[in-house]
Amino acid sequence: MKTKRFLICMVVAMAVITLAACAKPASTGPGALISTDTNFPVPATKDMNALITETSVAEQVQNTPLAVTNTPVPVQPIATQVVVPTATPGHPTSYKLQKGEFPYCIARRFNVNPNDLLSQNGLNSKSATYPGQELKIPQSGSWPGERSLHKHPASYKVGAGDTIYSIACYFGDVDPMAIAQANGLKDPYTLKVGDSISIP
Repeated sequence: MKTKRFLICMVVAMAVITLAACAKPASTGPGALISTDTNFPVPATKDMNALITETSVAEQVQNTPLAVTNTPVPVQPIATQVVVPTATPGHPTSYKLQKGEFPYCIARRFNVNPNDLLSQNGLNSKSATYPGQELKIPQSGSWPGERSLHKHPASYKVGAGDTIYSIACYFGDVDPMAIAQANGLKDPYTLKVGDSISIP
C-alpha cells in the first residue's frame, strides 16, 4: 500500500515538472540575450559566432609576420652653406681691431704709413688700444720699407694664445682671412695649440 502511494506521488511530481517545463518559452529570438537565474546576460548564438570570428581574425593578423625589405630609403641631403672667408680687398675705410692686433700691424697689412694711421685716429706710439676699437684707415700713403716680417708661404705651429689675427701680425703683410681660407677655418676661427697651419 505504501509502495502504491509512493509511486502515485512520483508520477504526479513528474507530471507537474513536465508541465512546468512546457509552460516556459522554447527559445528566444535571434540576437536577443538569454537570461539565467544569476541575472547576467549571456550573448545569443549569433553574437557568440560573431565574437569567435572576430577573435580568429585578430589572432591571424597578430601572427602574420611583417614583411621586411632591404630596400634603402633615399635620404635627401640637407643643404648647408659654408661661408669661406676672403681676404680683405684693398684699403678699407675702417677696421675693427681683433685680439692680438695693434695699429702698426694694421698699417703693415694695408700698406699705409703708420704715422698717418695714428694721426687720423688721434693716437700716438704710446696710446693703448683694445679689441673692438675701430680705426679709420688712410686711403693714401704706404708703409715705409719691407712689410713682411717673416718669410711666407710657410708652415706655422700654433702656440698658446695665438689667433689668426696675431699670426697675421707676426708675418706682417698677411691677411688673417687668407689664413682662415688656406686652412678651411670657419668663424670663430678656433686654433688648437700644437697644430700646424699653412700661411699663404
